[in-house]
Amino acid sequence: MRRYSFFAPSLLSVAAICFATFAHAEDAKPSEPVVTPPPAEAKKATIPAAGYGYSDRKPKSNPPKPANGKASTKKAHVPTGVIATLPGFALRDGGGTRLFVELTKSVQVEEKKGANQITYVLKGAHVIHHNNTRTLETVHFNTPVTRAKLVPKGKDLWLVVNLRADVTPTWKVEPEADGDGVRLNIDFSDGAYLPKYASTVALPGSANSGDAGAPHPTESPEE
Repeated sequence: MRRYSFFAPSLLSVAAICFATFAHAEDAKPSEPVVTPPPAEAKKATIPAAGYGYSDRKPKSNPPKPANGKASTKKAHVPTGVIATLPGFALRDGGGTRLFVELTKSVQVEEKKGANQITYVLKGAHVIHHNNTRTLETVHFNTPVTRAKLVPKGKDLWLVVNLRADVTPTWKVEPEADGDGVRLNIDFSDGAYLPKYASTVALPGSANSGDAGAPHPTESPEE
């Protein structure tokens, strides 16, 4: 009977030790690893397909104000009235030569004769391009005209023609063939106007205000 009493507590002790060992083993199990997501990649800049590109920015709707803070009230100048768009010179097919001035509208023309010079006053006309005021040099052509030039004079425009012979040209304001504007035509009759030492062969083509290297006239318009 004594041996039984001694054995029972021993079994309880073994059971307690086994339970403690099992509990310790459960606590010692490794925890599941924590998976950290990879960092998000930075957004790559978009590279244009072309070798060179740029953004076409729209202009601001409100224009920048001047330094004084006040908007400018000055309006752009719009040309009005009759405009001389082209002065020129040409050899006529039937002989003789012609000076002409192309105009946007018909004008009143007044002729003034002087010594070796004729001036045509185009009432109310003007030029808007400086190139149209350059001298037409015709001294090397078989014509009584040595040079001609448009000269602004107040509200009018003068066509000053220098001559080397005493001639009386005919002139007329006529509509353009295409119906766009009019032309002042000044016709000179055929003749022998070149000096004896100059070539008697007329140069082909026509002269206009765009000719390069033409010398400027030395005469001034008569008042």
